[in-house]
Amino acid sequence: HDGKELVLAFDDEGIAKKWHEKLLAPPKSRLEILGIEREHNVLLLGDFTAAVREELTAALATPPATRPIGARRYDIVIVLLREPLELARLRSAGERTSEKGALWAVWPKGRPDLKHEDVVAAAGELGLVQTKSMAFDATLSALRLVRAAKK
Repeated sequence: HDGKELVLAFDDEGIAKKWHEKLLAPPKSRLEILGIEREHNVLLLGDFTAAVREELTAALATPPATRPIGARRYDIVIVLLREPLELARLRSAGERTSEKGALWAVWPKGRPDLKHEDVVAAAGELGLVQTKSMAFDATLSALRLVRAAKK
């Protein structure tokens, strides 16, 4: 920060109050952004770090599965895509996601051959739409995908 002050002025006191609360609130944790709740069943696909696995295990009543069990569907599926060819993994990951569940696609930041648009396009072909994106960590981006609403 270069010492400059920023002033926000609002005509509406209610809006001003909401902005004030948001600016003072601590940033959301990764688990809050992912929408992880204690009772969720989570499937973690890919070679995530031990720190990520431990963070999820501590937050969940049942540790995350690291391979699909039977025909089970999961509240949240998190799939790590390291290469463009791995976009094909979105199909099987999506099939493991419950009807109202979320699929998080995670990939390395800054790859010219594996961009946000590539993930969105591959998901769209499977009937999945983006609802949220985030920095998963310093080196990974993430995108929340859900089934498109039936028309």
